[in-house]
Amino acid sequence: MNRRTLAALLAATALSACAGQTAAQIGQQAATDAALIATGLENFLSMAQGVPPATAAKITVYAQDVQRLAASLSASMTASQAQPIVQQIAADVTAVAQAAAGLVPPGSQAAQILADVQLVMPLLQIVVGIVSPAAAAPGKADAARARLQALPRR
Repeated sequence: MNRRTLAALLAATALSACAGQTAAQIGQQAATDAALIATGLENFLSMAQGVPPATAAKITVYAQDVQRLAASLSASMTASQAQPIVQQIAADVTAVAQAAAGLVPPGSQAAQILADVQLVMPLLQIVVGIVSPAAAAPGKADAARARLQALPRR
C-alpha cells in the first residue's frame, strides 16, 4: 500500500467517523485529539532516558507550545479556524520526532508514546480538513488514543 492509498483510507475512515456528527462534535473530537497529543508529548520526555540537555530543552519548548495550542482549540471553532492551530501542532510534533530521532530506544515507553502521537496526528489533521500523507493505520488509532488517554496529565 502506498502513502496516497493510505492517506485516502485514513481520510475515508475519519470522514465516516464524523458522519452524522454536528460541527460541535467534530470540533470536540479535534480538541480531544489535540489534548491527547499534548499529554503524550508532555509525558514523552519524562519517559525518555539519555536525551542530551539541549535536545530536552528543545523538546520541552515544543511540548509546551502544543499544550498551549491544544488548549486554544474549542468545539465552537470552524475547521478553517482550527486549521492553522493544527498545522502548528503538526509542525511541533514533527520537530519533536526529528529531535528525538536515534535517541529513544525502539520498544521503550517513550518510543511508544511518540508512535501513538504520530498515529493520532494525521487523524486530527483530517478532522479539520487538512489533507496530508499519513503513516498511521486506521485500526491502530483507537488503541493509540487509549494509551495516550491513560497517561498522567502534567
